[in-house]
Amino acid sequence: MNPCFFRHFDPEKTALFSMNSTSRRFVLRDGTWTIHQQLDAAIGPLTSLAAYKRYLVSILALRGGVESCFQHISWPDFFEGWHPTTLLPVLNQDARDMAISPDVFSSVALPATISALMGMVYVVEGASLGAQILVKQASLLGLGEEFGARHLFVQSGSLDNWKVFLSLLDKTPAFDKEQAVDSARNLFCSALDAVKKVDAQQGLLHG
Repeated sequence: MNPCFFRHFDPEKTALFSMNSTSRRFVLRDGTWTIHQQLDAAIGPLTSLAAYKRYLVSILALRGGVESCFQHISWPDFFEGWHPTTLLPVLNQDARDMAISPDVFSSVALPATISALMGMVYVVEGASLGAQILVKQASLLGLGEEFGARHLFVQSGSLDNWKVFLSLLDKTPAFDKEQAVDSARNLFCSALDAVKKVDAQQGLLHG
């Protein structure tokens, strides 16, 4: 998000994102901190083409499930036409560039409440922050906006979408922080499961 879809660095500690923040944002950050760190550790830095392909297969599996889920959501009226950033088309292009075939998409359940939806979107849109790091790592591997890393350029260029989401998070009516945190944590867990599945297919084991 942040990953990548998976990974995003902490905006509260970075002057670049010194915008006004809501307590709801901090609740989501703190409530997902442990699983987020586990996911970052499992992915590791993208220091080789093999590592990048492993990451790409994992994010394809998860993002495919997420975007399929989003297609069946009736977006709240207070979104006023705003939607999360769509990545699947460029992810599929990146997969073709890297000569990999997407695995079966992860199954992502529809959120039962608006608060649960906001938890999911927090993870999805927060990936735009981590993309600032990953796009640099990909460039060192010879991957860029025209080949292999299109989705990272889309994500890293969608910071305005993240800012809009934060304002929507603040407007969310009858916000239930437990539901939102559980939903966000579950999506991070699904991302970690996707990484582990890819590793298992390649004979790699997690402790």
